[in-house]
Amino acid sequence: MSDHQENRRAGRGARLDLTSRRALMPSGLGLVALAALLWSTVGIASRVLFDLSALDPLTVGAWRLALAAPLVGLLALRLPGTPLDRRDLRALLLLGLAQAAYQGLYFGAVARVGVALATLLALCSAPVLVALLARLVLKEQLSRTTWIAVAVAVVGAALLVGFPGPLPAGGGTVAVGLAMAGGSGLSYALFTLASRHLAPRHHPARLVALGFGAGAVVLATVATGVAVAGGGTILPETPAAWGVVLYMGVVPTALAYVVFLWGMRRASATGSAVVVLLEPLSATLLAWAIFGERLGPLGAVGGGLLLAAVALLALRRGR
Repeated sequence: MSDHQENRRAGRGARLDLTSRRALMPSGLGLVALAALLWSTVGIASRVLFDLSALDPLTVGAWRLALAAPLVGLLALRLPGTPLDRRDLRALLLLGLAQAAYQGLYFGAVARVGVALATLLALCSAPVLVALLARLVLKEQLSRTTWIAVAVAVVGAALLVGFPGPLPAGGGTVAVGLAMAGGSGLSYALFTLASRHLAPRHHPARLVALGFGAGAVVLATVATGVAVAGGGTILPETPAAWGVVLYMGVVPTALAYVVFLWGMRRASATGSAVVVLLEPLSATLLAWAIFGERLGPLGAVGGGLLLAAVALLALRRGR
């Protein structure tokens, strides 16, 4: 056999080997789905933690961000991006404040109204609020489909809030919890807009790490002050509580975001935006299976309308 024939055979073997390895790699949408499923366990873990520990929602959020920030930061150090400058300071401050508010308000809502209701309101209202804020702040034009999605989301939120089904707390606390869930959705929308402003110059992993780090500093400062003033604690009291805290920071936060960013490199934006809906769906199912949480009939319709509104926005963005 000639050297030329041997080289051709070796080349075909190398291509086949590369094709086989690519076939074994998970798909982009599969990775995004895995990230969404990991994220869906955050609310479940926080409710377990509240049963195990006297930690308040602010402290839980601070621990989550403080553990995740350096892990995502290690990835961000290896990725390209321009150095931070004065143009980024205000957006970076907004990233930190919005991330801190999202964590504190979301965990506060979970403690008051449960995982299912808090997650549906917070996560499904955020994309709708992003569209409205982009219209008000960035002067972006909204399409007819977007306005329909906004209207569907408003009706869905009204049904979910007005007819939520059995809840674990009293009336006044429930009202506060619902307001917290809506506030967490608004906070996440602000985080998204600040990230959009920084995105042309910085890799998404860097934005996540910076947002987590700044948010951890804000939440830790506030949580420590609250604990000192009220005689509370900022440290988990038992090994089981420590285990849940470590899980929340590492698995559904740092690992999930790395998996998500990896998947986004290989998946379409539309497909990813729709697949991410697995998070509120999975969180709701887990809350029902583990804690017996359930929505009333009209509340379930409201939750379905919110999910439909987010799907409409995702499809519109892809087109």
